[in-house]
Amino acid sequence: MIEKIRKKNGFTLIELVLVIVIISVLAAVAANMMQQPVDEERFNATIAEMNNIKTAVIGNPSLISNQVRTSFGYVGDMGNLPGSLDDLAKKGGQPAFTIDAATGIGMGWNGPYISQEFSEETDGYKKDAWGIEYQYSQASGTIISAGSDRTFGSGSGYAQDITKTITQSEYLADISGAIKDSSGSPITNSSWVNITLYYPSGGAETSATATPTAAGTFYFQNIPVGIHRLVATPLVGNIGLNTTIVTAVSSGTNTVSMKLSGLPQGPLIYSQGSCSTSGGSNETVAFTVANQDTVNALSIEAMSIRWVGGPNWIDATPLLVILRSNSSERWNYSQEGNGAGAASGQRLVLRGAPVTIAAGSNLNFSMIFYNTQTNPINMRRTSFEIVFELSSGPARTISFASP
Repeated sequence: MIEKIRKKNGFTLIELVLVIVIISVLAAVAANMMQQPVDEERFNATIAEMNNIKTAVIGNPSLISNQVRTSFGYVGDMGNLPGSLDDLAKKGGQPAFTIDAATGIGMGWNGPYISQEFSEETDGYKKDAWGIEYQYSQASGTIISAGSDRTFGSGSGYAQDITKTITQSEYLADISGAIKDSSGSPITNSSWVNITLYYPSGGAETSATATPTAAGTFYFQNIPVGIHRLVATPLVGNIGLNTTIVTAVSSGTNTVSMKLSGLPQGPLIYSQGSCSTSGGSNETVAFTVANQDTVNALSIEAMSIRWVGGPNWIDATPLLVILRSNSSERWNYSQEGNGAGAASGQRLVLRGAPVTIAAGSNLNFSMIFYNTQTNPINMRRTSFEIVFELSSGPARTISFASP
């Protein structure tokens, strides 16, 4: 008798489990394949937003006008990295933007610095494309996203942390320069001129100072990027009027050359208030010059003396007949074969050895003026400009007026 084989009406438990496992694996693979494009898109959006934040902080270095960078972001106005990402969009307690009347430079919060192009939320710029707030550190200049796993410090691939760093070289700069007098000669003594750089810090004005080196150069280090003011202030004699230069600071070392106005000047200066007149007709003019160089002596070989504007000359023309230094006669019209005396601006070669002024010392001069050998001229309220020709280095000029 042949037994009839019965037809199966369902799945065994093992078969059912296998089907479920296969479906789960296929679903996981499909979900992963679908999630990768989503994570890639969110990754790219997060990178773009982090770059947008970085530009808000330090500006766009590629924005140039007349070969000068014009965009410096938050740092350019405030002088430092923001304390938090909120500072880019909200003023809060930060100083308001103002323009300093003395320097002409603006500083203070002038935001918002961040655009909202990546999110409709008012603070959307603070969150990555997965909706997690960035970790930001002012101390390290880092902006960090947790990645697709939404957990800081873990994961790989799109799940690992994404870090964007604002390096010091991107928001701090060095400035080096050369300082010269109006003749183009380097100013090489640190006591002759003070150089001040004005820039923002915390939205308020601060400054750094420098003095010339022996090579006539100066240097400022770790200055925030931005538009700043550089001022040179003379400290001795008539080295020149105050000179200001606006410097557009970019990352790296910035080089600027400063040239003072006024007369050429160096270590030889007029001693302020030293001029006086004497003699029966105030024909003798005395004055003192000082050697500001405390190391090297100066030797004067010749002088050119120009005088103008004396209201007491009446119709006479003053002629220099005698020049003395420290009571020693250094030039006399009669010994130079000049029967009338020296005219204004004439070059006078000093007799004997050059007149030497020791380092850090003064030298007294006196000049006697006549319109002939016997008629003295009243030289009160006369303006003088004297050029000293030195044995070494360029000629130096002083100017003063007799009382």
